[in-house]
Amino acid sequence: MWKKFQNFMRKYRLRLGRYLWDRKINKEKIVEGNFIEKNNIHSILFLRQDGKVGDMVVHTMIFRAIKEQYPKIKIGVITKGAAKGIIENNPNVDKIYHFEKDKNKIKKLAKQIAEEHYDLLVDFSIMLRVRDMMLISLCQARYNIGVNRDDWQLFDINVHFDFHSHITNLYGAFLDRIGVKYSSTKYEIFNEPLALETQNRVIVLNPYASNRHRSLSDEMVVRIGKEILQYKKIEIYIVGEASRKEELEEIAKNIGGNTRYYPTKSILDLVALIQRADLIVSPDTAAVHIASAFDKKIISVYLEDNEEIYYARMWAPNSSQAKIIYSNHENMDWFAWEEMEKYLQMMLEGDKNESKV
Repeated sequence: MWKKFQNFMRKYRLRLGRYLWDRKINKEKIVEGNFIEKNNIHSILFLRQDGKVGDMVVHTMIFRAIKEQYPKIKIGVITKGAAKGIIENNPNVDKIYHFEKDKNKIKKLAKQIAEEHYDLLVDFSIMLRVRDMMLISLCQARYNIGVNRDDWQLFDINVHFDFHSHITNLYGAFLDRIGVKYSSTKYEIFNEPLALETQNRVIVLNPYASNRHRSLSDEMVVRIGKEILQYKKIEIYIVGEASRKEELEEIAKNIGGNTRYYPTKSILDLVALIQRADLIVSPDTAAVHIASAFDKKIISVYLEDNEEIYYARMWAPNSSQAKIIYSNHENMDWFAWEEMEKYLQMMLEGDKNESKV
């Protein structure tokens, strides 16, 4: 009953929010042709206020493509948390705005942005919250572009996407729409790799995704770790949120051998470790996308797509060296173990310790 009430109130708030904010007082006519050139676009603002790390990594293909063709265009990004670290050293991003959920702080941020007079605001949200509608409206960009927003007054330009294909196809469609040519969908993160004095192969094992439903159990992580240790010259680094430090240390202890928990103070600490790694094993799309940026060997474990969910298809690794193992929706551990064995052998070149063969 409580859940039904919450769903009702959520729908009510969204309807009310749209009534209040789905309007644009000063709509400018769009001149057809190359959108950027014909409409005098000199600045573009991207909304990534959700703070999702993986999404920000994928966005880097857009920033690069725009700057390659139009280096003088100002690119601003609204974001928060760890996602900020992904772009803080990116030369293609000119300004980063810190987002906070507080209504008054959103208004203050929007006022600051409005005074900078952005020409184009870009929002790739699937679902707009009321605070997102308010932010977009108050930023007062000359043009707003969104995804599947045909019936919205707040948006001037619409990009159609069915969410059944890889996310880079959406971003490519956006670039096409604004007149930007691109030759690569590669991601990029500007950071220095971790200096590790070792002759062993460095394996990063990141067991936890952003929610428990897509995370591996501790028992499965230990099983994977023990399988990895059957190969020669291996060091395993277990990574995860600091709040789960005790669990991760226990996992490392249970795997044994040359395995350790590696604490990270920031997202760039994780990036640096992945840059140094020889293989990443993870169900977490953030880690997978970071690894894709450096074209690392990846074994990702994703929930299998069905008629309603296209998560694996949309967020698959963008790397020639990646392999995906699909698990059952009822339990992330329910995947074909033989595939894990096969891909580990492929990635680690079948070089096992003789005593453990």
